[in-house]
Order: sequence, then C-alpha cells, then structure tokens
Amino acid sequence: MEFGFEGLSGDEGPGGSRITLGLALDGADTPETAGKPALDRLWDWGGRLGATTLVLGDRVLLHGALSRRTRFPSLRELYSGALGRFEPNPDLRPEVLTGGELGFTLNGLGMELQAVGFHQRLTDGIVRSSVQTPDGRKYKRINQDEVRSTGLEILASGVLGPLALSGDLTLQRVRGLTDGGEEVELEYEPEVAGRISANLPLPLAVEWTGSTRFIGSQLCQNPEAGGLQSFEGSRHLDLGLRRAFGHAGGSLGRVEASLRVNNVTDAVVLDQCGLPQPGRTLQLQLRVW
Repeated sequence: MEFGFEGLSGDEGPGGSRITLGLALDGADTPETAGKPALDRLWDWGGRLGATTLVLGDRVLLHGALSRRTRFPSLRELYSGALGRFEPNPDLRPEVLTGGELGFTLNGLGMELQAVGFHQRLTDGIVRSSVQTPDGRKYKRINQDEVRSTGLEILASGVLGPLALSGDLTLQRVRGLTDGGEEVELEYEPEVAGRISANLPLPLAVEWTGSTRFIGSQLCQNPEAGGLQSFEGSRHLDLGLRRAFGHAGGSLGRVEASLRVNNVTDAVVLDQCGLPQPGRTLQLQLRVW
C-alpha cells in the first residue's frame, strides 16, 4: 500500500511529501528432510513504513523508514554438515530484524550526496560458533540472542571537469548480546568499508577506469583455535582501459574492448579466513551485444 501527501513540509516542491506503507506475510515448512527432523510450519509478518519530503525547493530530499522483516533458516543451515566441517543444528529459530533509518539526498552543482544513519536489532541472529565434537572441533550455526548495529552510510557521485567520480563509505558498530546482556564479538563485521571509482575520457574515444575498495580489520571463527581470530583489513586497486566501437553492423550490436588489471598491488584480500581472492590479474575482454 502507498499513500501520497503533498506539501506536508510546508515547501513548494515537485512531488511534495510521500508516506509509503508495505506489509508482508512470510511462511515456510520442511515437508521433506531426508530423514532429518522436520520443523513445524513457520509464519511471521513483515512491514515497512517510509516517508520522504522535499525541502529547499527540489535540491534536498529527506527520507526515513521503520521496518521489520523475518528470515527463516535455510535447509543448508539446518541440516548440512558441509563435508564434515559443520555440526548441523535443526533447532535454529527464525531471525527477526527491526530497524530504522534517517537521512537525506542532496542534488546540485553537478553532484549527488546521500547520507543515511541507521540502527538495527536482529533477534535470534544466526551466527557461526566453534564447538567440540567427538570428531574434533567444528563450526556450528547458533542463534545469537540479539545483534545490534548502528552506523552511517555515505554515497557520493559527481564530475570534476572531465573526471567522473563516485564512492561510498560505511561506518558501523556491531555487537552481539547474550541472554544476560553480556556483549560478545562477531565475525565479519568490519567497522569501516568503502569504495572509490573514477572514469576519465582519453583521446581516440578510450576511457580510463579506476577503482579502489577498502575494508577494515575483521574477526572470524577458527575451530582449530577454538574461537575468534582477527585478520587485517585490505585494500584492492583495479585499473583499466576500454573503448566502444559503436555498431558492428548486421545482426551484431555494440562492440566494446577492454584491458584491465585487477588487484594492481597484488595485495592479500580475504573473502573469509583462509580464502583469498586472486592476486594481480590481467583481463582482456571483448563484448558484443
């Protein structure tokens, strides 16, 4: 459902103000579990209440929202042993996320800037732990009583002469809480992450592209160590050239050739503990569409 109201902010602006309301009903069951214990049928509701309004003419858009969503554990999370690495846990409960956000979007002077503050509470969040089993230490997915996250997201894009720039930055604090209110650390929750990209036209219709991504230090579960261990943050730089050749004629459409070097500095970038991304990589690509 969606409702629109004009002029609630008192300013004259295209579109005025708007309130949106959405409702959802989610359900899940596991009728076939290959001999594993089946779950009772699960039901829960979700919803979102949002509002936007234009101020300062049409240059600034204020926006905010409150939401609630449910995610049921997947069959993989409930029953999979992942080739002996995980201890299955068919007693996992659904996650419930409630949160709010408030921010603004600024347009003008050849740029767009958006900033959004958020606070979220995830009850019964499904997280990994390490446990001792008769076959040694393994991962096990458990329900964390509560996970709270508070942070700020900033997105920006614009032009500086012929140079087009864009980027994003996320700052956050995430903590887990036990039933007794004790704080615990969580894996894969960096306090800072971001990206910067640039495009610059060159002679002969060639375009230069560059991007860098960075992510702060994180923690991960290590069954061999019996708990969390830290690993350093990473920076990833990609550079490339590309050129479009218009129409190839006939049944073919546009043709684009590109030369790209990924991870120029050959940095160690980990997706997870012990799972690095490729090092310096040269990529040649021809696209026809």
